[in-house]
Amino acid sequence: ITELSQRINESDLVVGANTGFVHLADSLRRPTVMVFIDVDPSHIGVMTPGISASVGDKGVVPEASAVLQAVDALTARPATSAPATGSVSA
Repeated sequence: ITELSQRINESDLVVGANTGFVHLADSLRRPTVMVFIDVDPSHIGVMTPGISASVGDKGVVPEASAVLQAVDALTARPATSAPATGSVSA
């Protein structure tokens, strides 16, 4: 766990599902996007302004574009204008 914490702390961005590791990234104040599909993010999501964001919702798989928009907002990258070629799936 110590090594994983160090690697997360060195990361420029963490994107993942609702796991302890994503919560750890948020607590370490690393740019973090948490993806939800089975749980309401208002209860356990990460939402530190300028640091982290949660996308998706209980029973709703977020579009890849929503995840990319959250990444762009947290990393101060220009918004992605081209359609995403990948997808987020359960």
